[in-house]
Amino acid sequence: MEEKNGKGIFAGAGRKILFLLGKIPVFVWVALAVVTTVAGIIRKLFFGGGCLMKDFFGIPCPVCGMTRAYASLLTGNLKAAFNFNPAFPAAATAGAFFLMIYIKPKYTKVWVWGFTLSLGVIFAVWIIRLITGNWV
Repeated sequence: MEEKNGKGIFAGAGRKILFLLGKIPVFVWVALAVVTTVAGIIRKLFFGGGCLMKDFFGIPCPVCGMTRAYASLLTGNLKAAFNFNPAFPAAATAGAFFLMIYIKPKYTKVWVWGFTLSLGVIFAVWIIRLITGNWV
C-alpha cells in the first residue's frame, strides 16, 4: 500500500514509469507488436533467421519459442506448447494485465503488480532454461 507521504511501492521512479506508460496510447503498443511480428516473419521467410538475440549474443531470448508455443496451442497440442516455451501462459497474462492498465485505470496498482509478476515468471523460466540448457 502507498503511504500518504508519497513513500511506498509506486513512489519515485516507478510512478514516473507508470505515468509515461500511461501516456502512450494502446494503438502504439499494438502497432509496435504488429511491426515486430511482421519483421520477424519477413526475416524468417527471406533470410532464414531466427532469434536476433541468439544470433548476436549466442543465447536465446526470454520469449524464444513463444510463437511456436502459441501455434501449438491453437492446434490443440498443449504438450508441444509447453515444450517450446513453458512461460507462454505468463506472456498472455502479462499482455492482459498491460491492457487492463488502460481499460480500468482505477486499479492500476493491481494491474502493474500482475504485469510485473508475469514478467518475473517469464524471466525465471528463461533463467532456468539457460541453466538447464532445455531449449527446443
